[in-house]
Amino acid sequence: MSKRYDVVDEVHLEAPPEAVYNALVDLFRGKATWWAPHLLVEPRGPVPAGLVGAESRLRVRRGPTMDARLVEAVPPTLLKSEYVGGDFRGTATWTLVADGAGTRLTCRWQTIPASLLMRLFARVIDIPARHSTVMKHGFDGLAKVLVAEHRQPP
Repeated sequence: MSKRYDVVDEVHLEAPPEAVYNALVDLFRGKATWWAPHLLVEPRGPVPAGLVGAESRLRVRRGPTMDARLVEAVPPTLLKSEYVGGDFRGTATWTLVADGAGTRLTCRWQTIPASLLMRLFARVIDIPARHSTVMKHGFDGLAKVLVAEHRQPP
């Protein structure tokens, strides 16, 4: 039986939910690289990112690959993807909540290892901790981009 993961990572960002949502969609469009080199995103298929049915391939540096399909999009509060191929099956749910002048961004990652390699790695590697490390790199990159874009002129 495969291990089941339910990992929640959160960050407060100094930008409105619309800006955070758009930055996430730009990442999945392949038009933003703020998560590189820790995670690379390649859009796939005919449906544009941000629309239900959009597909992308996520590649973690020195780690797994996941093929994702967007199954729910509620701008600017929710993006939910289902992992349909690659090393994991499950969902990633991004929620965005206005928090003062900024946004509380939460990612809930509910998955099971799907490939033989990931099932073997799961026996010796703390997959949730690795996931949270990759998320922190992404949150840091996103925060830098948003601060630069929303800096108030002096």
